[in-house]
Amino acid sequence: MKGLRVEEASNVKSRCMYDVFMSFRGEDTRKTFTDELYKALVDEGYRTFRDDNEIERGEDIKSELDKAIHSSKSSIIILSKNYATSSWCLDELVMILENKRKRGHAILPVFYYVDPLDVGKQMGSFATAFATHEQRIMEQSDDEGKEEKIKRWRAALREVADQSGSGMVLQSSSKETELRFIEKLVKVTENKVNRSILSVAPYLIGMHFRVNNICLWLQHKTHDVGIWGICGMGGIGKTTIAKYAFNSNFESFERSSFLYNVRDFSESTDGLIYLQKQFLCDILDGRKIDIQSVEDGMNQIKSAVYGKRVLIVLDDVDEVEQLAAIVGMRDWFYSGSKIIVTTRHIELLRACEIELIDHVQKLSLGESVELFSWHAFGQDHPVENYTKFLTRIIEYCIGCPLALQVLGSSLSGKSLDVWESTLKKLEAIPNSKVSKKLQISFEFIQDDHDKSLFLDIASFFLGKNVDHVVTILNACGYYTMVGLQNLRDRFLLIIDEYGKLRMHPLVRDMGREIIRQESPKHPERRSRLWHFKDSFNVLREKIGTDMIRGLNVRSCAHKDKPPRFFYHPTAHEYLQECAYLMGKKKLSSQSNPSRQPQPRKVLTNGSLGKSKKVDSVNTDAFSGMHKLKLLQLDNLALKGSYKEFPRSLRWLCWHKFPYKCLPDGLPLEKLVVLEMRYSRLHHLFERNKVLSALKILNLSHSEGLSYTPDFSKLPNLERIILKYCTRLTLIDKSIGGLKRLLILNLKCCQSLRKLPRCITNVHSLEKLILYGCSKFEWSSLELNKMQSLLELDAGGTAIHQDSTCVRKKHLLSLALCTLVSSPRKSPGIVNLLTTVSQTLVTLSLIGCGLSSDLIPVELGDFSTLQNLYLSKNPIDSLPDSIKKLTNLQVLELEKCQELKYLSEIPASVTTLSIYGCRSIERLSNLPNILTTLEFLVLSCNKLIEVQEMFQLKCISLFDADLISVLGLPNLSDMKVDLYNNLTLTRWKCPIQGLYEFGIFSTSFHGSELPDWLSYKSTGSSSISFDVPNHDIQGLNLYVIYGKANISYCTKRNKFWNEFHVRVVNKTKDLRWTYSPIIHGIPDNYEDITWLCNWEIGDHLDPGDSMSISMTLYSGVRLKQLGVHIVYKNNLRCNTSPSPHPHNLINGVDNSAYQVQGSYLLCHHDFDIQQNYFTYGWNSTGWYDFFFGDNSEDFPEEMVPRHNADMTGENVYGLLSGV
Repeated sequence: MKGLRVEEASNVKSRCMYDVFMSFRGEDTRKTFTDELYKALVDEGYRTFRDDNEIERGEDIKSELDKAIHSSKSSIIILSKNYATSSWCLDELVMILENKRKRGHAILPVFYYVDPLDVGKQMGSFATAFATHEQRIMEQSDDEGKEEKIKRWRAALREVADQSGSGMVLQSSSKETELRFIEKLVKVTENKVNRSILSVAPYLIGMHFRVNNICLWLQHKTHDVGIWGICGMGGIGKTTIAKYAFNSNFESFERSSFLYNVRDFSESTDGLIYLQKQFLCDILDGRKIDIQSVEDGMNQIKSAVYGKRVLIVLDDVDEVEQLAAIVGMRDWFYSGSKIIVTTRHIELLRACEIELIDHVQKLSLGESVELFSWHAFGQDHPVENYTKFLTRIIEYCIGCPLALQVLGSSLSGKSLDVWESTLKKLEAIPNSKVSKKLQISFEFIQDDHDKSLFLDIASFFLGKNVDHVVTILNACGYYTMVGLQNLRDRFLLIIDEYGKLRMHPLVRDMGREIIRQESPKHPERRSRLWHFKDSFNVLREKIGTDMIRGLNVRSCAHKDKPPRFFYHPTAHEYLQECAYLMGKKKLSSQSNPSRQPQPRKVLTNGSLGKSKKVDSVNTDAFSGMHKLKLLQLDNLALKGSYKEFPRSLRWLCWHKFPYKCLPDGLPLEKLVVLEMRYSRLHHLFERNKVLSALKILNLSHSEGLSYTPDFSKLPNLERIILKYCTRLTLIDKSIGGLKRLLILNLKCCQSLRKLPRCITNVHSLEKLILYGCSKFEWSSLELNKMQSLLELDAGGTAIHQDSTCVRKKHLLSLALCTLVSSPRKSPGIVNLLTTVSQTLVTLSLIGCGLSSDLIPVELGDFSTLQNLYLSKNPIDSLPDSIKKLTNLQVLELEKCQELKYLSEIPASVTTLSIYGCRSIERLSNLPNILTTLEFLVLSCNKLIEVQEMFQLKCISLFDADLISVLGLPNLSDMKVDLYNNLTLTRWKCPIQGLYEFGIFSTSFHGSELPDWLSYKSTGSSSISFDVPNHDIQGLNLYVIYGKANISYCTKRNKFWNEFHVRVVNKTKDLRWTYSPIIHGIPDNYEDITWLCNWEIGDHLDPGDSMSISMTLYSGVRLKQLGVHIVYKNNLRCNTSPSPHPHNLINGVDNSAYQVQGSYLLCHHDFDIQQNYFTYGWNSTGWYDFFFGDNSEDFPEEMVPRHNADMTGENVYGLLSGV
């Protein structure tokens, strides 16, 4: 299935220039609501089309608008009072709905101070508008087709009004309400526009051809652990292919991890440990793991992956030892796990005997032209006057996607003379050196300011937080924010979703090569030294000059920290234990407070694992570097006088500082950021010194630090970061005089007992992190006086004092998990809840031992609360007041083992997790369950009913007439193994009946079809017949299947490995595809009979041609298929003379599952419909796959080439213990 999804995404995304098309009436909303919405969408990263009169009104308007709409994934239609007065708006609406019908274009109607009823029935202002249109038609009698156009306009308005249930209605006129409405609208848009978990480049030309085989391999279930190698030259698209395949398939695995830049990290100090930590973080759902050594990491990985089917991507591996280590661990992974490796060296893959190797080919001539054209001209073909240059450009880029992208963007909007000059410049650069070509983009940077900024970032700041970098570079004289934007516009810089600075390695290397070329043979004459060897040699030889403005003397200085995936790094790092995939989202939760993360042990003379000698240089080696502003040192000792030391330093990053305090003579007067992580500091200064420019002080992991400096000498501090300073006991009282302090991070300062009371004088403090301060005395902190505090992280502290009070007006985030085992013995948390600020946005009480009677009813008064985490508490229900939380969006109740009942929750909730709630049996009153609500019910093994979704109960409790007409034998003593696709649980029980979508089904042991069935088939997966000339009540379907000794797998179910039946009325072109939540599992000795009853007689007329087909999952084999026609005299029936709407089955409305008149009835794979609606159903494969005739199949080349013996254990083995 995922292989086809990649094809669909490739086809659609390659031509979608925009995520959202906005249709609106300018005079109503342009300067107000539309402007605000447009800005919000753009800020969230959505490419949004808004017609600001850039399309000239004329005869070509239809084609231009159609092109814009067709190039968008979705449309937001803002239906305002005067919307219908504009014929342009009405034409847009017609075209939007045409695209919706033809290719699944998603729409979101917004009823802006108008009633949907007025829109649909054209009343009020809409009636006036149409009266005007019709009058104009009468006056323009020679204008043919106007009346037909009026009909189309009216029909379009009716259609969009009918979708008011899935649209959004704004009636309140306050500015605050509009802003909240826009925030919600942007979030709803996220469900309409499916964006990948990992960001990929736009215009993925030729992607389907390159990812098809690997996606089929990923979906092909085997007993072994597979490894697939992707190799090719730098910039050819290896990582993009891996990311795209990862995005399309990670949901098929229990856990997944994408590790960037393995080559860079494995060479750096502690780099392998970092990669191990990242891998464990991904596999363990965001939980932070402490690793003491590489060997320790390997043992923890072995434990973490046990019993899990995982997908791993190792990006940019370049050493045999790196890959051999992974191959050697293959036996640790559960069968069916898959590993993807990207590398520039094919011989590395061969040395490790990896047989599945994909050598990425360069783009073809046509693909190169199309990719370049999108970036240079904004369309898939070149502009006529520029075609004479195109052949030369394609030859120079030799099919390298990155070079085409960067060069095309650089030339976009440039004159012919500039193009000619660029080509001449290209001719001077050898074709084999792609990085040289990227320097063309550097030359197009507008001024020296942005060029210098680019070189500083490429040398020192990749992987660092953008706010941190801005503080440093602003102090260096840059206009950093505008410079960053300029670089992003040139595709030379990326700010990822986590606020980290990124560059493609080729772009990074291009920048560093520019610096090297400043003086290839004399590093001391360059402006920046980022490579350890060059930097250390300059210091050792004492040849530094005033040319040097930045110096990196870290052994891993040229390594860039890879990004984190699937989990956003926030202050609440304990909200990371149970992050589980929900569609395209992850639910965050807190780690067990009894297992607090421990600080990494630091060897004073080096890195982990073994002792390393501290290098040293004399301070006079810096005497010639008078203009040095940026300095990074790592495990380096400086000896001598600081009299001639550079006095212009703005940033000093000195990791593993080897002394107990900073030397007295070190000139730091202009320093803005001081970072000394993992240092041997006992105190910062021997004698206090004034650093009036200092804004950020980071002494994290300085385990010997016992007290802080006198902050009165550091008056402009904005951030103090003292994480894991485990011996810190005293915060100097001078902290109360800091007027600009925003963040105080004391995470896991385990010896700290109190803060000075004068901390309440810091009126600027917004964020206070005390997580893991297990000895902290809350009585010392008067939080109610800290007026500016917005975020308090107190997880892992012992809140037990009755005096604890945080009654604050503006607190936005509060996180607590106590070390006290029973709140009844120490009611601090309970008391706190009754006094806490009611302006909270986030409240986390995970693992606090709260029972239902300890949750105060006042919880419902937190009107601004958006995120509520109550996991791992012994609650059996929630207070009714929770329904008053009208802004609540995320509700987590994971592993609340005693939870039996879930009261009505607010309609605003979009994410609900009850993972591991093993006592809950029924869910009701869930809002928007078929639209915006995403909920996780994994391991809820007693769940038998979800209102509006399904109901499971003992077969004897169903209507006796129904049991009779099904012809069921006596099943009272029989038990059967059932599997729930929603909760991923398996259990043995008496025979049950499932009711969903108006369809009844049951599973029981049996290997023979009744003799009296209307139609039978042995071995074939389909039956066709014509409806007899009788009144039909419905159809009974009988399917007998058993365990397969060999793989029994059609081409179809290699794409969607699911249990589903298709019922097709060919005459009426009605199609239903149904995949039940629950079905039986055969064992080695007995087959399963699956029976279902469809009361669809109202949709069948005598003579209708019917087709019924069955598809099973791999590991079982279809033995017999039967169909029995149920006539109306067999059951009570609805005798209404009017025809039934097609969306009804036995009175149940299934319109939410409708796709172009067909129905995909599947509750356990919501993402199927979401993705199809996003990408469109009409593109090759998808619609025919689910609703086409059984004879229609996929071409042979779409079938995986590697078959394997697949049995039932392969499908259910790992789930049986869930």
